[in-house]
Amino acid sequence: MKTFKPLLFSSLFIFISLKACLAVPLIDSIKTPNIFTIFQAKCNEKKDRLRNRIDNFDEKKNKHMEIYTKLQDRLSLKIEEWADMGYDTSKIEEDQLKLSKMVKEFSDEYSKYIDSLREAEESICNETEFEGTLEDLKEELSKIRSKAQDIKDFYYNTLRADILELKQQAPVVEEE
Repeated sequence: MKTFKPLLFSSLFIFISLKACLAVPLIDSIKTPNIFTIFQAKCNEKKDRLRNRIDNFDEKKNKHMEIYTKLQDRLSLKIEEWADMGYDTSKIEEDQLKLSKMVKEFSDEYSKYIDSLREAEESICNETEFEGTLEDLKEELSKIRSKAQDIKDFYYNTLRADILELKQQAPVVEEE
């Protein structure tokens, strides 16, 4: 029995050593992701999300501009019709100029915001740099939303009131 214990321990030691030696190539063949690949994957995921948001903002801008363009076109046609009927459309024409100026400012601001988002895409992986950029982007977005609200308020409060006032006028008929 005394010889059995050292033999048992030595064979157990050899078995464990062999098992560990054989397992080393298996461990090397399993690729463990290092920190750089994990960071790169997260960075690519953030970039993809930002690209999707840029596309969404681009679509929203196009929808807004389509609505505003149709509004301006309809207003131009109506002004021509009212002028042909003999109404005084000078106030509506001033409103139309103001509306087109507001729409132009909105479009410029929105384009500037989308360009800023595209520039921010480059710094999205740098957390500290992106935080400052993110705050600036939030401010720009709030300006855009306020401009859209200003256009809406102008339409409902000023333009519609002037149109109702125009409809209450007596048309001036030109005699030949």
